[in-house]
Amino acid sequence: MNVELTKAQEVGMMNAWVATLPPGSYLAAIMKETAPLIEQAIANDFCVIPLKDIMAQKVIAQNELQTLQTEVQRTKQIGEGMVRELERRSAQARSEMEELQAIARRLSSMSLPLPLKAR
Repeated sequence: MNVELTKAQEVGMMNAWVATLPPGSYLAAIMKETAPLIEQAIANDFCVIPLKDIMAQKVIAQNELQTLQTEVQRTKQIGEGMVRELERRSAQARSEMEELQAIARRLSSMSLPLPLKAR
């Protein structure tokens, strides 16, 4: 008995089967990753899925992600260090400004003789 199914019917059968798999099972995890590839292969009439290549690309992508996450952490630490340094310099500048303001107040409170104009 040869039953002709449409591509949509085949994909529907696969998705229905995948939905019956117990969550956390090996098959569920594998099919979650490969079902979109199988759907694409069916849609394109291309019945070979280059899993080895796809897995190699996935490993490369995971390594790149790890590298980027490390770089983000390093950049964040550098930025936090720069913020601390700017806060320290700001506090120092504020202290120096307060000191200068105190000197200016003392000077302005002093009564100094006005210079005489030459005639």
